[in-house]
Amino acid sequence: MASVYWLSGDNQQAYETYSTLLKLEPENIFFMIQMANTLLAANAKASAKNVFLDILKSDSLNHYILQQTGSCYSDLNVIDSAICYYNKALAVNPTDFVLLTKLSLLYIKTKNYEKGLELTENFRKADPTNKEVNRWCGYFYYLDRQYEQAISRFNEYLTLNTEGETSKFVNKYMGLALYKTEKYSLATKYFDAAFKADTSDSEVTFYLGVSLNRTFGLDSSITFLKKTLDLIMPANSFLSLIYSEMGDAYDHKHASDTALTFVYKAYQTDTTNNDMLFKIAYQYDYWMDDRTKALEYYKEYVKLEPESGNKDEYMSSRDYAKKRITEIGKNISIARTKKK
Repeated sequence: MASVYWLSGDNQQAYETYSTLLKLEPENIFFMIQMANTLLAANAKASAKNVFLDILKSDSLNHYILQQTGSCYSDLNVIDSAICYYNKALAVNPTDFVLLTKLSLLYIKTKNYEKGLELTENFRKADPTNKEVNRWCGYFYYLDRQYEQAISRFNEYLTLNTEGETSKFVNKYMGLALYKTEKYSLATKYFDAAFKADTSDSEVTFYLGVSLNRTFGLDSSITFLKKTLDLIMPANSFLSLIYSEMGDAYDHKHASDTALTFVYKAYQTDTTNNDMLFKIAYQYDYWMDDRTKALEYYKEYVKLEPESGNKDEYMSSRDYAKKRITEIGKNISIARTKKK
């Protein structure tokens, strides 16, 4: 019945049923494993981990339990313990490629490239014809800045991959390793293949452009470097909005001079957005108490902003600007009269 509850997704009922069964048979390993898996399904990783640890007290060489314990620690972001239990599982089954992948990802996360190399080279000793092992190994050599060795392992991967490599990963990092060793012409070949696999990777387009530049493919170099800028730079309208919001944030911090700098940047980035002229005028008017500059920008805004035909109950920005032009003009006139 417990397995029926588990298969139907009723984790609470499954957990309660396995709890009852374990009271009757507290040493039953099958019930304990199912209990732990039920807890995993309910996202109770810490509790599942504790159950797996209890199982290991009586079955310390159980490959599945060691791997599951490692996975629990990994999900809980207790990386050292995850690595420890994955390695224990690997000692029981040294050819488990799934564990190779899991450990590799953790070694990359912790930047422990030396251990990653030790792991992948040990796998290569057991099976040098496993192309995926060579792929991981090449990547660890690249991360460890051993570029010649990275090129060697990636070449072995490519030799084993008789169908040809069309994915981005190996082409990209082979290209980068070749670039780092100043083999620009050959690097171009792999960067071009990586670009065909993924045209949105700005790192690939940049290094493809630079490699072409190094080998005097100047027109193509310019094309790919421009492509890089297109990929990493937001559209002017969006960049302008970012600057504008930065200005608002600094205004709220009462840093009006800094805020004005960002509002200016917002307008300079997108001069078609007349709202930024209004914001500059309002910045001078409300935040900086500089009516003369405010008047200048209100006038510029009214001149460029078309009159709306909408008759909303709220005053439009253009109508507000016209109102302030009149009010500021009167105040300036009065001030001049008093001076006379």
